[in-house]
Amino acid sequence: MTALPLAANCPNPFLLSINNGTTECFGNRCHKQPARTASLSMASLSVQTLLVLLVFVTASYCMIEEASAIEGQREFDYFALSLQWPGTYCRRTRHCCSKNACCRRANAPTEFTIHGLWPDYNDGTWPACCYRSDFNEKEISTLHDALEKYWPSLSCGSISTCHGTKGSFWAHEVVSTADSVCG
Repeated sequence: MTALPLAANCPNPFLLSINNGTTECFGNRCHKQPARTASLSMASLSVQTLLVLLVFVTASYCMIEEASAIEGQREFDYFALSLQWPGTYCRRTRHCCSKNACCRRANAPTEFTIHGLWPDYNDGTWPACCYRSDFNEKEISTLHDALEKYWPSLSCGSISTCHGTKGSFWAHEVVSTADSVCG
Protein backbone atom coordinates (compact mmCIF):
# COMPACT_ATOMS: atom_id res chain seq x y z
CA MET A 1 0.00 0.00 0.00
CA THR A 2 1.19 3.50 -0.79
CA ALA A 3 0.27 6.60 1.21
CA LEU A 4 -0.85 9.54 -0.91
CA PRO A 5 -1.20 13.22 0.09
CA LEU A 6 -4.62 14.83 0.32
CA ALA A 7 -5.93 18.24 -0.62
CA ALA A 8 -5.72 20.91 2.09
CA ASN A 9 -9.42 20.62 2.99
CA CYS A 10 -9.10 16.88 3.67
CA PRO A 11 -6.47 16.68 6.42
CA ASN A 12 -6.47 12.95 7.20
CA PRO A 13 -4.17 10.59 5.26
CA PHE A 14 -5.52 7.55 3.45
CA LEU A 15 -4.04 4.48 1.86
CA LEU A 16 -4.49 3.32 -1.70
CA SER A 17 -4.50 -0.44 -2.13
CA ILE A 18 -4.21 -2.03 -5.55
CA ASN A 19 -5.78 -5.46 -5.84
CA ASN A 20 -8.03 -7.37 -8.15
CA GLY A 21 -10.78 -8.29 -5.69
CA THR A 22 -14.33 -7.53 -6.70
CA THR A 23 -17.51 -6.54 -4.92
CA GLU A 24 -20.77 -8.15 -5.93
CA CYS A 25 -24.03 -6.48 -4.98
CA PHE A 26 -27.52 -7.92 -4.98
CA GLY A 27 -30.10 -5.33 -3.95
CA ASN A 28 -28.80 -3.73 -0.78
CA ARG A 29 -26.46 -6.60 0.16
CA CYS A 30 -22.85 -6.62 -0.98
CA HIS A 31 -20.00 -9.00 -0.41
CA LYS A 32 -16.39 -8.93 -1.45
CA GLN A 33 -14.76 -11.65 -3.44
CA PRO A 34 -11.24 -12.33 -2.13
CA ALA A 35 -8.47 -10.65 -4.04
CA ARG A 36 -6.29 -12.98 -6.02
CA THR A 37 -2.60 -12.25 -5.95
CA ALA A 38 -1.70 -9.89 -8.76
CA SER A 39 1.51 -8.07 -9.41
CA LEU A 40 1.07 -4.53 -10.65
CA SER A 41 3.67 -1.86 -10.22
CA MET A 42 2.58 1.72 -9.51
CA ALA A 43 5.16 2.72 -12.11
CA SER A 44 3.18 0.86 -14.78
CA LEU A 45 0.21 3.18 -14.33
CA SER A 46 0.50 6.39 -16.28
CA VAL A 47 0.64 9.77 -14.61
CA GLN A 48 -2.73 10.69 -16.14
CA THR A 49 -4.34 7.59 -14.66
CA LEU A 50 -3.00 8.50 -11.24
CA LEU A 51 -4.23 12.08 -11.59
CA VAL A 52 -7.74 10.92 -12.53
CA LEU A 53 -7.73 8.55 -9.57
CA LEU A 54 -6.43 11.25 -7.23
CA VAL A 55 -9.31 13.56 -8.20
CA PHE A 56 -11.90 10.81 -7.60
CA VAL A 57 -10.25 9.59 -4.41
CA THR A 58 -10.01 13.09 -2.96
CA ALA A 59 -13.63 13.87 -3.84
CA SER A 60 -14.83 10.53 -2.44
CA TYR A 61 -12.77 10.93 0.70
CA CYS A 62 -14.14 14.42 1.34
CA MET A 63 -17.74 13.21 0.91
CA ILE A 64 -17.15 10.27 3.26
CA GLU A 65 -15.40 12.50 5.81
CA GLU A 66 -18.43 14.83 5.76
CA ALA A 67 -20.81 11.89 6.19
CA SER A 68 -18.72 10.43 9.02
CA ALA A 69 -18.94 13.66 10.96
CA ILE A 70 -22.71 13.82 10.44
CA GLU A 71 -23.64 10.18 11.08
CA GLY A 72 -20.91 9.08 13.50
CA GLN A 73 -19.44 6.63 10.97
CA ARG A 74 -15.83 5.72 11.72
CA GLU A 75 -13.12 6.66 9.23
CA PHE A 76 -12.27 3.98 6.70
CA ASP A 77 -8.71 2.63 6.53
CA TYR A 78 -7.95 2.57 2.81
CA PHE A 79 -9.36 2.63 -0.72
CA ALA A 80 -9.43 -0.65 -2.65
CA LEU A 81 -8.72 -0.11 -6.34
CA SER A 82 -9.95 -2.82 -8.69
CA LEU A 83 -8.48 -2.93 -12.21
CA GLN A 84 -9.66 -4.92 -15.22
CA TRP A 85 -7.90 -6.23 -18.31
CA PRO A 86 -9.92 -5.10 -21.37
CA GLY A 87 -8.28 -7.56 -23.78
CA THR A 88 -9.93 -10.56 -22.15
CA TYR A 89 -13.13 -8.69 -21.39
CA CYS A 90 -13.54 -7.49 -24.98
CA ARG A 91 -13.26 -11.03 -26.37
CA ARG A 92 -16.66 -11.74 -24.77
CA THR A 93 -18.33 -8.73 -26.43
CA ARG A 94 -21.34 -9.82 -28.49
CA HIS A 95 -23.26 -6.57 -29.01
CA CYS A 96 -21.86 -3.10 -29.58
CA CYS A 97 -22.99 0.44 -28.99
CA SER A 98 -21.16 3.76 -29.10
CA LYS A 99 -20.54 3.67 -25.31
CA ASN A 100 -18.72 0.32 -25.46
CA ALA A 101 -14.94 0.85 -25.59
CA CYS A 102 -14.45 -2.73 -26.85
CA CYS A 103 -16.20 -1.74 -30.08
CA ARG A 104 -13.79 1.06 -30.95
CA ARG A 105 -11.67 -1.36 -33.00
CA ALA A 106 -8.21 0.27 -33.31
CA ASN A 107 -8.93 2.61 -30.38
CA ALA A 108 -10.01 -0.13 -27.97
CA PRO A 109 -8.17 -0.02 -24.60
CA THR A 110 -4.85 -1.88 -24.53
CA GLU A 111 -3.90 -1.26 -20.87
CA PHE A 112 -5.44 -2.12 -17.51
CA THR A 113 -8.47 0.08 -16.86
CA ILE A 114 -10.33 0.99 -13.68
CA HIS A 115 -13.14 -1.26 -12.53
CA GLY A 116 -13.92 0.41 -9.21
CA LEU A 117 -12.64 2.28 -6.18
CA TRP A 118 -14.16 1.59 -2.76
CA PRO A 119 -13.47 2.62 0.85
CA ASP A 120 -12.61 -0.33 3.12
CA TYR A 121 -11.67 -1.18 6.69
CA ASN A 122 -8.66 -3.32 7.65
CA ASP A 123 -11.02 -5.89 9.22
CA GLY A 124 -12.57 -6.76 5.82
CA THR A 125 -15.75 -4.70 6.21
CA TRP A 126 -16.58 -1.39 4.52
CA PRO A 127 -18.59 1.73 5.39
CA ALA A 128 -22.31 0.98 5.56
CA CYS A 129 -23.49 4.59 5.44
CA CYS A 130 -22.53 7.51 3.30
CA TYR A 131 -23.53 10.97 2.20
CA ARG A 132 -26.02 10.43 -0.61
CA SER A 133 -26.51 12.95 -3.37
CA ASP A 134 -27.62 12.76 -6.98
CA PHE A 135 -24.81 12.14 -9.44
CA ASN A 136 -24.47 14.90 -12.03
CA GLU A 137 -22.05 14.14 -14.89
CA LYS A 138 -21.92 17.83 -15.83
CA GLU A 139 -20.02 18.55 -12.60
CA ILE A 140 -17.09 16.48 -13.87
CA SER A 141 -17.40 17.26 -17.59
CA THR A 142 -13.77 18.38 -17.81
CA LEU A 143 -12.71 14.84 -16.83
CA HIS A 144 -14.92 13.09 -19.40
CA ASP A 145 -12.17 12.25 -21.93
CA ALA A 146 -9.84 10.89 -19.24
CA LEU A 147 -12.66 8.85 -17.68
CA GLU A 148 -13.59 7.34 -21.06
CA LYS A 149 -9.96 6.33 -21.55
CA TYR A 150 -9.08 5.04 -18.05
CA TRP A 151 -12.53 3.95 -16.79
CA PRO A 152 -14.29 2.84 -20.01
CA SER A 153 -17.54 0.94 -20.41
CA LEU A 154 -16.67 -2.54 -21.68
CA SER A 155 -19.99 -4.38 -21.43
CA CYS A 156 -22.55 -2.02 -22.92
CA GLY A 157 -24.58 -3.58 -25.74
CA SER A 158 -27.32 -0.98 -26.18
CA ILE A 159 -27.05 2.73 -25.45
CA SER A 160 -30.63 2.83 -24.11
CA THR A 161 -29.93 0.14 -21.51
CA CYS A 162 -26.22 0.70 -20.92
CA HIS A 163 -25.50 -0.01 -17.25
CA GLY A 164 -29.14 0.18 -16.26
CA THR A 165 -29.65 3.45 -18.19
CA LYS A 166 -26.92 5.16 -16.14
CA GLY A 167 -24.75 5.51 -19.26
CA SER A 168 -21.02 5.22 -18.64
CA PHE A 169 -19.50 2.52 -16.45
CA TRP A 170 -18.01 4.99 -13.97
CA ALA A 171 -21.42 6.70 -13.56
CA HIS A 172 -22.90 3.24 -12.94
CA GLU A 173 -20.23 2.51 -10.31
CA VAL A 174 -20.85 5.81 -8.50
CA VAL A 175 -24.63 5.34 -8.45
CA SER A 176 -24.73 1.58 -7.77
CA THR A 177 -22.14 1.79 -5.00
CA ALA A 178 -24.11 4.58 -3.33
CA ASP A 179 -27.35 2.57 -3.77
CA SER A 180 -25.90 -0.64 -2.33
CA VAL A 181 -23.97 1.02 0.50
CA CYS A 182 -26.47 3.71 1.45
CA GLY A 183 -29.61 1.68 0.76
